[in-house]
Amino acid sequence: MTTQLLEATPRLRRGLLVSRPLTRGAATVYVVKDRANGKAYEVPAKEHFVLSRLDGVRTLGDIGDEYAAAYGRRLAESHWERLLWLLGTRSLLETSSSGAPVEAPAPTRAVALLDTLARVLGAVVSRRVLAAALVVLGAGLVAVLVDLPRLLPAARTVFDDPALVVGVVVLLWASEATHELAHGVAARYFGCTVTKVNVVALRCVVEDYLYLPSRGAQVLIAAAGVITNAAFLVPFAVVWFVAPGSAFVAAFLVGGAALTLLSLVPLPPWDGYKIVGHAMGTAGLAVESQRYVYGLAARIREPRLRYPRGVAVRLGAYALVWFALVALVITAVVVVAGNLLAAVMGPAGRGVVIAVVVLVVAGWLAQPALEKHRRSTP
Repeated sequence: MTTQLLEATPRLRRGLLVSRPLTRGAATVYVVKDRANGKAYEVPAKEHFVLSRLDGVRTLGDIGDEYAAAYGRRLAESHWERLLWLLGTRSLLETSSSGAPVEAPAPTRAVALLDTLARVLGAVVSRRVLAAALVVLGAGLVAVLVDLPRLLPAARTVFDDPALVVGVVVLLWASEATHELAHGVAARYFGCTVTKVNVVALRCVVEDYLYLPSRGAQVLIAAAGVITNAAFLVPFAVVWFVAPGSAFVAAFLVGGAALTLLSLVPLPPWDGYKIVGHAMGTAGLAVESQRYVYGLAARIREPRLRYPRGVAVRLGAYALVWFALVALVITAVVVVAGNLLAAVMGPAGRGVVIAVVVLVVAGWLAQPALEKHRRSTP
C-alpha cells in the first residue's frame, strides 16, 4: 500500500447523523444520514468501525492498525480506495466547501409552540412521575375495557341523537389531534427535528429520532401519542364510574379506547410497531421476522446461516405475534364480509369471501418465491 495513502487523514463531514447499532436480520448495522440532503445510508458494523474513526486526526494507517487488531485482518489498498471513492461520491467527506455544519431551519410558530410545551413538560415530568402516570393510565384503560358490557349498550343509544354523534366524533378528532401534538412535543423535548405538524390533518412528521443515542427516548417519542389518547379518556372514565349511564360518555369511552388499542397494534404503520421496533433495536422488524421464518428450513440444513440466539428469539417472537394478528384480521374479514354477502347471496356469499381471501393469501405467500425467481433470472 502506498505511503501517501496511509498518511491521509480524511474526515467525515460535520452535520452527519449516525444511529446507534441496530440489528438487520443476523447483522448489526448503522444508519448514516446526511442532513444537508436528507439521504440516509445503512452501513455494516465493520464499515462503521472505520467511519467513526475518520476524524481528520488519525491517519488511514492508524485506522488500519486498529481495524486489524479488532478483526484480525488488514484492509488492502483497494478497500481504502473504494471506501474513499464511495464517501466522496456521496459528499460525506469534509472539503473546504463543506466544512460548515448544516444549520437547522428557523422554527415555525407551530414548532415554537412545541418547544414551549416541551420546556413545560421537562419542568414538571420526572421519570417517577411518568412511571406513575403510565401505571394510572394503564389501569384506567383496563377498567374501561372490563366495563365494556355496560358501556356498549349505553353507547349504542347515542345514535338516537345526531347531535351527540357529532359531539363524539369531534372529541375523538380532538383526541387524535392531541395524539399528533404529543409526538411533536416529545420529539422536541429530546432534541429531534419536527418538519411538519398539522393537528387539523392529524399529521406530525418527526425527523432524526432514529439517530438518538437513547433507545428509551425513541420509545417515548413513538409512545407519546397513545399515552395522550389514554390520558384523554381519564376525565370521562371518572364521570362514567361516578355516575354511569350517559350515552355520550359511554360512546366516547368506547371509541377512545378503540383508538388507543389500535395505536398499540404492533403492525406497521401503527405506533405499536414503532414502539416494539425501537425497544428491540431492530431495523425492518416486520420484513426481517418474515425472512427469518421463511429461511428456517435452509438454516436447519446449513448451521452457519443460523442467527444469534437473542436475535432469533426476538424475530421469532414477533413473527408469531405478526402471524397471529394477521390470522385474526383474516378471520374477522371472513366472518363480517361473509355475513354481509350471505344476506344477499345466501350460503354462496360466504364461499365467495373465503375464495377471495384464499387467493389473496396464496398470492401474498408466493411473493418471496417470485422475488427470488426474479433475482435469479438473468
